[in-house]
Amino acid sequence: LPAPIESNPLMKWKAALSGAWVLGAAYLLLWHRQLAWMGDDGFFLAGATRILNGQAPYRDFSVHFTPGSFYTLAGALQVLGDSWQTTRLLAVLLILGQATGVFLLLHRCTSSTTVSSIGFGLIVLPAALNPVYNHHHLSTTLALASTWALWRWLETGHHRYAWIAGLSDGLVGWVSQNKGSLLAVASIVVLLILKQGTWRDRLKTLGLYSLGGATVAAGFAGLLIAQGAWNPFIADGLTFLTGSYTQSSFVPYGTLQA
Repeated sequence: LPAPIESNPLMKWKAALSGAWVLGAAYLLLWHRQLAWMGDDGFFLAGATRILNGQAPYRDFSVHFTPGSFYTLAGALQVLGDSWQTTRLLAVLLILGQATGVFLLLHRCTSSTTVSSIGFGLIVLPAALNPVYNHHHLSTTLALASTWALWRWLETGHHRYAWIAGLSDGLVGWVSQNKGSLLAVASIVVLLILKQGTWRDRLKTLGLYSLGGATVAAGFAGLLIAQGAWNPFIADGLTFLTGSYTQSSFVPYGTLQA
């Protein structure tokens, strides 16, 4: 990673980010009918509707994803109303969240509001031109939170950021197990290799990272058990995933099967 660069005056980058938000929101709202909050909209909408009707993933309908997306969308529909406008608003907020993360990371690298604003635009502009270019805005936004936490850990050495990274990676896994597993491998490599120090200190950091992920996993397991969906989850979310589904999606599922 590059050495820290002195930031521009606080008001300058705040003004640039605020302006980017206004323009980005206006653009996305103008083309909101083109937006999809993820590539498998119909699949997740059907699952979210079932949840609102009192059903549970795995127990009442077959799911080979972890259920974070279903519950996120069901919660949004419950709070904001059961309509397409809710899903589009959720897409707008997630896309702006990603763009904000990219803006802040680029500004940290370059100290340039111009470069940061260009990065913001490169996230926002394709959203309407190709609605599924990202395919999954929720897991991407959560992954950016993990990236920020790892960056802060590398800069400061504070172990709490490793815990935040583990929590963020766990939430990515709660949304999409394949993305979560790949992100966890990348994060562990960063934790063990990129920061100098004793192995004892590295293992302590890895333990806190694991604790963050375990917090999400424990909540996930508790929900499944409470709903009577643990055994169906093993069948659909693990056995099927590392068996039949690997034939069409080798990485990372085929790797698990091998």
